[in-house]
Amino acid sequence: MNVTLYSEGCRSLIEYLTMEQVGISLDERRRILTELFEDPDLSKWLEAYASFIPDVRRITFDLMLNLDAPLSDKGSSSFFEIQRHGFLSAREEGRECMMQKLSRAEAMDYEGMEETVDRYLPPNTPLDLDIYLTIDGFNGGMFRERSVFLSILGVDPEALSIRGLAHEAHHAGVLYWFKRNERWRRWMSEGGPRLLGAELLIYLVAEGLANHLITPRAVSLVERPRSEREEGHNSRVQMLEENYTRLVTSIEDIVKKALNGELDAAREEFKEFSMDQSGVGLPAGHFASARMVAEILNEHGESIVVDLIENPWTLFAVYNDLTEKTHNFSREVVDFYSG
Repeated sequence: MNVTLYSEGCRSLIEYLTMEQVGISLDERRRILTELFEDPDLSKWLEAYASFIPDVRRITFDLMLNLDAPLSDKGSSSFFEIQRHGFLSAREEGRECMMQKLSRAEAMDYEGMEETVDRYLPPNTPLDLDIYLTIDGFNGGMFRERSVFLSILGVDPEALSIRGLAHEAHHAGVLYWFKRNERWRRWMSEGGPRLLGAELLIYLVAEGLANHLITPRAVSLVERPRSEREEGHNSRVQMLEENYTRLVTSIEDIVKKALNGELDAAREEFKEFSMDQSGVGLPAGHFASARMVAEILNEHGESIVVDLIENPWTLFAVYNDLTEKTHNFSREVVDFYSG
């Protein structure tokens, strides 16, 4: 595993968010922020969101220019409200604390995570990663191709687990094998139901495996919660647990709607499934796919993990063959993926 770390953009972002506001005019803030937005690290992070929020750069600029002002652009407002909360949290924690978090994140054993990641990938999976440290209230971690973005907001300056980063690195490894799968590449280029089906498949496999095997705490109750954030996390986990059967059934609904020509409705349901607009940071799909993987591993050895990465088309058939399962996927869904 080869890792290149980028943290200077995050350092500049901390300097901007925590700078003394008194006596600095709006024009001066605009000048400083314009310079910040030329930073390649920040630009790379914003680019990661541009595929589903085309105006993310412009709106983020306006938001950061005056964090205390209401949003003038209501498009994707919940996303930006969550990001605003993250920026304000960094400002409230102050420069010293945020720099300590950054230093702790810079000092992580990035090479040491290789053993954790490799355990749950096919042998000889090549991983060359660019890791960008940032301040992101919406996503604690995300990846695009070989780029991994890690928010320092949740970093404990005294201790930091490498597992959150290993989670994203594992995604990159899963993507490597999916992109070698000729059928998956063809589906991704076709559009229509097959494009959505391909996106849903890699989401379920990648998030299910990473959340259950590498970061199970992300989808589990926190024992003795010590903060409002942890209490909010527990409330969401409890809600998702109560609705687990419905969540698994919704996977079938997404596929069937796509096959019936209701692509817009299917995409909207997939968006709700795969993104958390509550601000907690736990999408319903992360929880549901992790639970499905747990059910599969209750009846299979760990080798099934590599099997699902190398041949993901069997996911629904494997799940249906379980003795104990939450939902029995229809023949229509199984045939769509295995036919």
